[in-house]
Amino acid sequence: MIELSRLFPPPPTHPSHEVLSTLVRESAERDLSMRLWTQELAKKMPSFGLTRMEGGAGFPISNLLREYFSEYGSRILTHGPHSFPSSFNVIESFLKYSHDFLMFDLREEREHLLRLQDYLEWYTSGAIPEEPEILVEVMTEGVVHSFNLVDPTGDYRVQTQGSELVISGVALVRHGTELSMMILCGESPSDFSDEEAPDFDRGQAIVGRESLESDPELTAEDRFLKEIPGHSRVIGLVRLDLRGRQSFVRYLNHDVGPRYQVATDDPTVFSEDIEQAQRKTILSASAETLARYEPLFASLWSLIYLPVFFVDAHSRVTETTFSTGLHAKRASTAVRRATRQLGREQLCFSRRVYCLQGGEPESADKEMTVVPPEMEIAESGFWKLLPPGDVGEDEEGNAIVGKTWVERTDTWSTHGVGEFVVRRHGIAVEGANPGYLYIMRSGSHGLDVYKIGKTRRSTDVRAGELTGATGVPTSFEVLASWEVGDINLAEKEAHHCLRAYRLSRRREFFRAPLSTIVAEIGRIVGNLS
Repeated sequence: MIELSRLFPPPPTHPSHEVLSTLVRESAERDLSMRLWTQELAKKMPSFGLTRMEGGAGFPISNLLREYFSEYGSRILTHGPHSFPSSFNVIESFLKYSHDFLMFDLREEREHLLRLQDYLEWYTSGAIPEEPEILVEVMTEGVVHSFNLVDPTGDYRVQTQGSELVISGVALVRHGTELSMMILCGESPSDFSDEEAPDFDRGQAIVGRESLESDPELTAEDRFLKEIPGHSRVIGLVRLDLRGRQSFVRYLNHDVGPRYQVATDDPTVFSEDIEQAQRKTILSASAETLARYEPLFASLWSLIYLPVFFVDAHSRVTETTFSTGLHAKRASTAVRRATRQLGREQLCFSRRVYCLQGGEPESADKEMTVVPPEMEIAESGFWKLLPPGDVGEDEEGNAIVGKTWVERTDTWSTHGVGEFVVRRHGIAVEGANPGYLYIMRSGSHGLDVYKIGKTRRSTDVRAGELTGATGVPTSFEVLASWEVGDINLAEKEAHHCLRAYRLSRRREFFRAPLSTIVAEIGRIVGNLS
C-alpha cells in the first residue's frame, strides 16, 4: 500500500511545504514501482468516477451524496487532503476511504420514498419507541439510509424566523452508537437575495486553503434546488450520540451559488492563525444563525426514527427496482471499459427503493406542533483531522488513521431542544374534477415500467381494479399519489411531459427511472396548485 504522505505534501502554509514537496516529487521519480502504480491508478480513475456518479438512484439525497463525493475527490487530487472543509467532520461518516484509489468512496445506500405527512402522523401518535438506541438494532452499521420525500411542496413545511423550509430529503448513517444526519431543504424566501449572494464569494481566503477557488461558471442562480424551483438550498448536518442523547456538532450550510455560507458550533473551524477577537466574532455570528434555524435541527432530530417507521409500517412498504444511469449507458465504450478495469461487481446498474404507500390523510390540520426527542446540545468532544498517514485514537482509545478524538473540557452551550411548528398550504384541494394522480407498478412488468393514471376513488381501490382487470400474476401496488383538483388536466399534463418515455400511445405505461417520474409529476402538480 502506498502511504499518503508519499503522495501529498503538507499545505502551502506549512513552513516546510517547499522542501517536502520537492522530496515527494523526487521520491516518485526514483521509485519505479510507485510510478507504475500511479500510472495504473490514473488509467482507472475515470472509470471509478463514472461508476459512482452514474450509479445513483437520481433522488435528491443520492445526488447530494455524489456532489460530496465529487467535491472531495477533486480536492484530494488537486490540493491534497488538507483542503477539506470543516464540515467534512460530519460528511466523512457518509463516505468510506478507498485505499485502492486514495480518495473517499460512497457507502452502501438503502433508499426510501415517502410523504412527510405520513411520518409525522405516526410520530405524533405516540407510537414511537422514545429510545434512540433502538436504531442500533434497526440500522445496519455503515449503511446510508436515505429518505426522499414525495411532493415536498405540498407537504408540511418547517417554520423558521422569516422563512419556510421545504424538506426534500434526509439521510442517516450509524457507526456504533454515533449517528450522523443530513437534511436537504429548500428555503423561501431565500436568506440571501440575488444581489447579496455573490458578495459571499469575495470574502477573505481561508487560512491554509488559499489556493481554492470557486467554479467561475457558478452564479447566484445555482443556489436554488432543482427539485423545488424558487427555493434556495439549505443543508443541515448533525452528529448525535444515541446513548448519551447529545448533539456533538451542528452545521448549517447556505448555498449562495459559487460556495456555501457556513454556520457551525464545531471548534475545528478555527485555524491557529485566527486571532481571538476574530474567533469570537465568527462564533457569535454562527451562534446567531444557528439560533434562527433551531427549528431545522429540531425537525432533524425528530426524524431519527424514520428507519423504525418503515419497520413498523412494513405492510405498507413496496419494493421497486429501477435502473441507474449506468444501465442507460451500458453499451457505451466508457461503461465497457469500467467493467473491464474494475469488475462487474463495481457497477450498479439497478437499485432497489422502498416506497411507503401513503393513504388518505387522517387529519386535514394546516398546522402541527412537533416535540422532538429529548436531546441535549452539548460539546463533549470532536474529531480533529491529522496529517495523512498519522495515527490517532477514537473515543474508546482504539487506533485510527487520519483523525483523532479530542475530549472537550469546556461547554459552548447545553440546553434542551424546543418544539417546532410545521405548516401546510392548500390542504383542501378544490376543483371541478377532484381525485388522485398515481404511479403504480406490477412486479410482472419489466424494469422501470410504471403506470401513470387517475382515479376519483382511493388509489388502493383502483389498484385492486387494475389487478383484476389485467390478470397480471402479481398485483398492482401504489408507489406514489397526489390529490389534485382536476384529475383530467393533471393526467394530461403528466402524460404530455413524460411522452418521450411512453411505451404506447394507447396505454398509460412509461419506462423511465422512478426518480424522474416522481420529480416531473411533483413539478406539474405544484404548478397546477
